[in-house]
Amino acid sequence: MIKISIKKKKKPKLQELFIENCLFVEEAFYSMEKAIIAYLDGDFDQAIEKTNETIEIEKKQDRSREEIIGRLFSRETMVFSRSDRLSIIESLDRIADKIEIALKNLIIHRCDISSELKEGIIKITKLNSKIGKEVKELVIAIFEDFSKGKEHVDEITNLRREVRTIHWALLEKNYNVNQDYKDFNLQETLIKNLGKVADRAEEFADQIYNLLCKYSS
Repeated sequence: MIKISIKKKKKPKLQELFIENCLFVEEAFYSMEKAIIAYLDGDFDQAIEKTNETIEIEKKQDRSREEIIGRLFSRETMVFSRSDRLSIIESLDRIADKIEIALKNLIIHRCDISSELKEGIIKITKLNSKIGKEVKELVIAIFEDFSKGKEHVDEITNLRREVRTIHWALLEKNYNVNQDYKDFNLQETLIKNLGKVADRAEEFADQIYNLLCKYSS
């Protein structure tokens, strides 16, 4: 009798799961950008499609987070303590949550975005996508090359500063645009939510910088 051996699929390393998780976060940033640009272009079907795509990405990120948390107390060795690992994954999750909230509010509470605000909103959205890329690179750096971590922390800080400058200019412009209260309120909410996405990413970068200092020899 011929014995057939079935090889079990090798479990990914915990480090690989962290990198997979940050890839989901980066993907969510880009998907958010496409959804918002489609919305501003008046293509609501595409905006809804990309919003739903972003929500599905967030669900994948959340399942990845659950798997990581489930393996935090395994015997796998990592540079970071268990509490620091948990802090990293929870911070990534908070970024993804802010992305989802920004899009859900936009799609559920539809409003006519003033033409005077569109250019600035697009700029913030594109800057956020750049932040998403830097978040990914930062996570990869802390697991593969500590020496590159600081440059990604600095880049996230600089990008967030650009977002904040445009954010305040848009809020001021929103006050000066002649429109009804509902549109004013919803546009303000969108601008603030996009700013909060960048804020969460900078908080994550600050947290990682502290870990770089803590674990650098």
